[in-house]
Amino acid sequence: QQIRVDQDHRPSGPSIASYSLEGGAFRSRISLDDPVSALQYDPCFGRVIAGTHAGSVYILDQDLGSYDRLEPGLEGAPCMIRSFHVRKELHVVAAAQKRVACMTPARVLWSASIDGMCANALVMDSKLYITAWMPDACGGIDSGSSSIMVFDALSGEGRPGAPLFGTYAFGPL
Repeated sequence: QQIRVDQDHRPSGPSIASYSLEGGAFRSRISLDDPVSALQYDPCFGRVIAGTHAGSVYILDQDLGSYDRLEPGLEGAPCMIRSFHVRKELHVVAAAQKRVACMTPARVLWSASIDGMCANALVMDSKLYITAWMPDACGGIDSGSSSIMVFDALSGEGRPGAPLFGTYAFGPL
């Protein structure tokens, strides 16, 4: 089954549609309150995880029939969603530009601020690794620094991170 974000068919607002992989036949659709900003499929649990521009996170079954809606307090639209499993329970990490949160379908477990703008996220060995970009005084993409931030994936406790690299702008050539 293939999942696509479909925001052009309104009357009921932004939606996610499901199509079969064999022939592309329409299977189901669900309308959400806001446009989708991030979408992830967890094949182990058969869950579709969607973040919206309003900051909500929806955890849907693969038939898009039932869902859980969480408000993780990200202060912006999730730009990245990752899933992982602990003791056969689904956990979801959603990252916005300045905050990250971890949740289960039942509740938000923790939330933390990010130093810089989230560029990528990865969960491995019970740790959440986030790469963050911090522009310098020029404010451009060609100057600033990147660092890795490390959190305990279950508790949100920060661990020592490290700078990755810096860039510099020298003006027009």
